[in-house]
Amino acid sequence: MSGKAATDRVIVTREDSVATLIINNPAKRNALSIDLLIDFMEAVVALEKEDVRVLVIRGAGEKSFCSGFDISAIPTRMSPSEFREKAPRNVVQEAMGVLARFPVPTIAMVNGHAYGAGCELITACDLRVAVEDATFGMPPARLGIIYSPAGLTRFLNLIGVAATKEMFFTARPVDASRALATGLVNHVVARADLQETVAEMAGSIAANAPLAVRGMKRVINACIEERPLSAEMEEEAFRLVAESFASEDMAEGQAAFLEGRKPRFKGR
Repeated sequence: MSGKAATDRVIVTREDSVATLIINNPAKRNALSIDLLIDFMEAVVALEKEDVRVLVIRGAGEKSFCSGFDISAIPTRMSPSEFREKAPRNVVQEAMGVLARFPVPTIAMVNGHAYGAGCELITACDLRVAVEDATFGMPPARLGIIYSPAGLTRFLNLIGVAATKEMFFTARPVDASRALATGLVNHVVARADLQETVAEMAGSIAANAPLAVRGMKRVINACIEERPLSAEMEEEAFRLVAESFASEDMAEGQAAFLEGRKPRFKGR
């Protein structure tokens, strides 16, 4: 394993083709700030240029995944025009978009509580594994804030209308079992099993054909965002499927299956 601090606010480690990005603000329960989000985006974009097949997101320490945007840093009493120019939501949504568009699967390793923008952060990931004592909450209604349409859409797409309305209207935290029932997380595990569970999931993904996994993520996301698919996306999806059938990885996968061995995919 190798590790480096992109900044003191964001730490990136590598284990073969699996990268882990750590939100490093434990003194404030890994709260987000504009500077931290900029560092976060820069680290994610930099990883796009590396041979990464899975990206894991987690918070530093063992108590909190991310407590949301630092409330003390939220500007107040701005006019609508000032809000458009200065509001932190712009930076939050930019960061969420960068993560959601990351070309390979992302896993939220929810090692503690996830609130506000921290809870939205897990919805921008493809998969989510949480410790059994984690809690999740969206408190904007308690703060007098209307959440952004982009953020609400992530929840609507993931947990549906009824669960989204309950979560945002009541602003009440939900425990891990409720998060699992609504689909907010994929798995809930004991804290002692979290690292191993995420590593096994990441390893399974990384062992599959990279072109196929990347292509399927692209098409799945398009199916969520475009209903129905645009003609351009239909054409792109057809191209991706055709390229997969012509790839070296497809030939290797077929040969490995017939020979009863593990495939050795190269991403070509």
